[in-house]
Amino acid sequence: NSGALQTTSGASVMGYPASGGSITLGSGVQPIVLPLGQTMAAKQTSTMNIQANLDASAAVGTSVPAPVTLYDSLGAAHQATVTFTKTGTNTWNYNIALPAGDAGGSASTTGTLTFDGTGNLTSPTGSIGGISFTGLADGASNMSFSWNLSSLTQTASSSNVASATQDGYASGSYQDFSVDGNGVVQADFSNGQKQTVGQIAIGTVANMQGLQATNNTAYLATPASGSVVIGTPGTSGRATVEDKALESSNVDVSTEFSALIVAQRAFEANSKTVTTFDQATQEAINMIH
Repeated sequence: NSGALQTTSGASVMGYPASGGSITLGSGVQPIVLPLGQTMAAKQTSTMNIQANLDASAAVGTSVPAPVTLYDSLGAAHQATVTFTKTGTNTWNYNIALPAGDAGGSASTTGTLTFDGTGNLTSPTGSIGGISFTGLADGASNMSFSWNLSSLTQTASSSNVASATQDGYASGSYQDFSVDGNGVVQADFSNGQKQTVGQIAIGTVANMQGLQATNNTAYLATPASGSVVIGTPGTSGRATVEDKALESSNVDVSTEFSALIVAQRAFEANSKTVTTFDQATQEAINMIH
């Protein structure tokens, strides 16, 4: 109920905790606890990227719209539109605008893009910072973000907007968790985001046959097994982790089938022996009568 991972016998699943999304091995192992019932805070968009090609042969005045969803500090989504308009050879204007009514203050940003003869953007380069929208209608803080321009090109082919991405998201509640092969535990939230919770620890011993079996497939280290050395999955000969998998039979199926056949034949032989004895007894009784 508290979100702690446990074995079927109620023992805590131990591992290395995460801090800021990174595993901290130096802190030692601790019980792994999932953020059950918790809500991930919204994140305001801080950067966006548009992967697009603008047609160099397009007529002056041609416009190419590129929709992109932006998030404010409250986690509300705003369907912004970046409109590219050709103004001359190798030159395009851009306009970034929010829908009418989303912002009472600054609601658009404009500028010019210049390409060279090979289709590469020459001005501006890198990214455009300080793009802002003020007076948001929902009461959120002023939105300020940058635009990564590395994915813009201009060639003599049809204009095409392949994708528009950004790093913001709405708030979300905890939904489920997953574990990868390296034992890293991630919590899944309803907003599509993941949060690293920790990493499962695995112990190894020098002599596994020397372990002492206890209940519920648990084992204890003994002098014969040697001391337990704890580390991360997939390192120094340790096993990896299989997520959401039910352990199958741990016996040799072919051997068990062979033993079953032998037992069945033995049963049939014994059954025939009993039948033969019964028939012989009946014949002896009939002879006496």
